[in-house]
Amino acid sequence: MKNEKRVKIRKQEVLIITVLFAIFALSVCVGYVSAATYTVCPSGCDYTRIQAAIEAADLCDTIKVHSGTYYEHVNVNKQLILKGVDTGSGKPVVDASGSDSAITLSAGGITLDGFTATNSGSSREDADAGIRVTSNNNIITGNNVSNNNGSGIYLNSCGNNITGNTFVNDGLFVTNNSYQNTVKSNIVNGKPLVYLEEASGMGVTDAGQVILVNCNNITVDNLDLSDASVGVELLGTEDSIISNNTLSNNRVGICLGYSCNNNNITGNTASNNLIHGIVLENSSNSNNIIGNSANNNYGGGIVLMDSCNNNNITGNTASYNWAGIVLGYSCNNNNIIGNNASYNNCGGIVLGYSCNSNNIIGNNASYNNCNGIEFTDSNNNNITCNNVSYNNDYGISLNSSSNNAITGNNVGYNNYGIYLWSSSNNKIYLNKFINNTNNVYSFNSTNIWNSTEEMAYTYNGSTYTNYLGNYWSDYKEKYPEAEEINGYGIWDMPYSIDSDNDTYPLIQPGDNYFAPAASIFDTDSGTYPSIMGTHTGTITPSRSINVSKLYTYSCAGTGGHTESIKLEENGTLIANGTWDGYLGEDWQNITLHNVTDGTHYVTLLQDHEYNYTIRTGSYPQILHAASKEVTGGTITCTSFVDANGKTYTDVIPAIKFF
Repeated sequence: MKNEKRVKIRKQEVLIITVLFAIFALSVCVGYVSAATYTVCPSGCDYTRIQAAIEAADLCDTIKVHSGTYYEHVNVNKQLILKGVDTGSGKPVVDASGSDSAITLSAGGITLDGFTATNSGSSREDADAGIRVTSNNNIITGNNVSNNNGSGIYLNSCGNNITGNTFVNDGLFVTNNSYQNTVKSNIVNGKPLVYLEEASGMGVTDAGQVILVNCNNITVDNLDLSDASVGVELLGTEDSIISNNTLSNNRVGICLGYSCNNNNITGNTASNNLIHGIVLENSSNSNNIIGNSANNNYGGGIVLMDSCNNNNITGNTASYNWAGIVLGYSCNNNNIIGNNASYNNCGGIVLGYSCNSNNIIGNNASYNNCNGIEFTDSNNNNITCNNVSYNNDYGISLNSSSNNAITGNNVGYNNYGIYLWSSSNNKIYLNKFINNTNNVYSFNSTNIWNSTEEMAYTYNGSTYTNYLGNYWSDYKEKYPEAEEINGYGIWDMPYSIDSDNDTYPLIQPGDNYFAPAASIFDTDSGTYPSIMGTHTGTITPSRSINVSKLYTYSCAGTGGHTESIKLEENGTLIANGTWDGYLGEDWQNITLHNVTDGTHYVTLLQDHEYNYTIRTGSYPQILHAASKEVTGGTITCTSFVDANGKTYTDVIPAIKFF
């Protein structure tokens, strides 16, 4: 609430300042009733260079620039009217020759009309653009902005009127300092530039580029948003859906800028972009980044920067980038689960500088040119059940990172399996270090290489309780005299790691010590009487499970079944299914369809809450309870509307996911 109030106050201040400046600028120019007009052309005019005319002009003068190509970096540093005049060979062209910006508006109240701005530099730090706007209350109209290596128009100001411009192979980029601008009737690559500010409850159906500023509940789906500065840019925007779009050959595919929260970014293809595929910046929190393809980007596939917290990054492919998934400075409490971050030029999953308390679970970070998973100055993270193999340098790398839990990972065929530099108090156990050139390297680090509590496990058919370490494929080569302790599955000689030891090294890989958990969520049978209807509620698995079918318990002698099911997480549909009728012996089952990747199974994660909508037919069994602990977790009822239209809040469907 405080942040919302601060943003509103800031916008009000900007609006007041903008209006006052506009009034001041108008009053200044009204006083210049004898304003002069200068001409610029290759020959025969007052000047041959635009900048020379600007330097000679006084406040509120007009400069008319005739057709021709002007290889300049024009800086309009006073309030002027610049008018392009087509004298037969088209609009005058300002060509930046591949460096800096073609035209910069650095004074307020400028009119820029009728130019072509092209061939800017590409520096992001210097905000290179065809037209770079750092002042307020300008009019930018009727210009062609094309083939710039940075942005088409870079907007870092307020109160501007940007209308009737045409962008080709670039577009508009807006910073988080820009509000109360009027952006209308512009074209990007033959399609509308959709710019919405303080809009709500809308869908975007046709666009060449989409920019949402302080918006809420906007849907952007099934669009081709390519060859622009940014395909989709959000600033201060919440509760919106960006889904199933193609975003290629932009500088950035999808950008969530300042304070973008609770958005769903799903099923997009953000590939072959100059910088990043998908990027979250500046306190963008609690977003769902699910099932996207972010490949072949020059920078990162999916990038979080500067205090982006509590985001869910699940089921994405981020390959063939410089880095697959990157968390920059101070990004905390994010879930990075079930992604494929392989074949990247540098790292698969990278956490840099004070990225703490994140969950890195069940990812594939293999075949990267440098490291699979790497941490720098990042603490209290959970790295569990990842496949980290065939990386050219390190499988898992920790630099100045402490108090992380690294468990159950498959780390094989890397140059170094795990590499620790000045990293201590990490808990590292139940990992498989297999056939790495060097399974482990540790410098100036003191860590715990076994479970900190005794664990119950099954080995060769017997159950034991003991501390458990890691599996090392080179153990017998190093310790040929070692023997098993009493059939426990543990070697009797510690595995030496610099000044540390794995005191309980495993004879076999850790997954041989635990029977696999059944992939089942089962309410068991229900009660009579029953009636069909529509159930809504939640399920919360007590362990992670892979399920492919839904079984419905039916009343004896009836055809009770489920007609349809939808499963959602945080408002995003993840799986659905429809009944095929009374066909064969399988008629009580529905096959689930994973809407993220098209497979016929879905992973339900431990302690995650999923919303179900189940519509039943005939006489299915039910449970008369508002909430119930069942095999595999907890199920609750939100509502049940029966076939007669009566609503209940204590009726649960008798079902089994398996």
